[in-house]
Amino acid sequence: MTMNNKVTGSVLLAAVAMASGCASSPDRIAQFEDAKASYARANADPMIAKHAALELDDADKSLKKADKHWKDGDEKSLIEHYAYIADQQIGIAEHRAKTLDNQEQLEDMKLERKRVQLDVRAGEIERSRQQAEAAKREAEALQQQLAELQATQTERGIVLTLGDVLFDLNKASLKPGASQKIAKVADFMSEYPNKQVVIEGHTDSTGDEHYNQNLSARRADAVKMALVMRGVESYRVMSRGLGESIPVASNANAAGRQQNRRVEIIFENAERPQASFERVTRSY
Repeated sequence: MTMNNKVTGSVLLAAVAMASGCASSPDRIAQFEDAKASYARANADPMIAKHAALELDDADKSLKKADKHWKDGDEKSLIEHYAYIADQQIGIAEHRAKTLDNQEQLEDMKLERKRVQLDVRAGEIERSRQQAEAAKREAEALQQQLAELQATQTERGIVLTLGDVLFDLNKASLKPGASQKIAKVADFMSEYPNKQVVIEGHTDSTGDEHYNQNLSARRADAVKMALVMRGVESYRVMSRGLGESIPVASNANAAGRQQNRRVEIIFENAERPQASFERVTRSY
């Protein structure tokens, strides 16, 4: 074999080898490669795997069809067609996953808001329960103190009656023995600073009506001043004399006249302690 024949043979062998290589490895198609890369990214995203697994599976099937046509050496347009479909399916999967994830976050936010509202409501209920218990304790204490003061509940309010034993006959100065009773009233008002009272002076029908009116007013003022001297704010106490106009017994006998000679301390804005407690607890 001559030198020229050897060179020609080598060239032919190289050409055959190149042709064989091209046949076993088809040309890369950019659109197909891009679709595979997009699928790899989507498949690695846990959000898409959670919310759009079916759509992602459809994209995988389309890529497998494109890959088969590519390996079979089919027309480029056919491969690009399936690559395009796969890319669109990946886009759908991404969009669905994002939408569902946003909805899930919104639901989580709603649940969190409800949880916070329930916590707030639970706190309100607990505070209401504590307030109701405090109101009950206050009502019980008030009831006990009123019993100690020998006060009674009337349509006008809670009334404490101070008989004429606190005053000398036809006098408006409190006797020394009145101090203990006045002290209890002052202590009561100190413990309940929101309560206000009306002090009313009354007399029997003996003597001049104008005189009795004046005497009853002075006695009511004396009780008011005694309370003020013990620390009760003057604006919380109103005094007035009613003379002989509102008797509680007959003036025809001594016993009745003694009952009519009195000073009444009225807690006009007070409620029955039990009724107050029941009203508070019903609201919860």
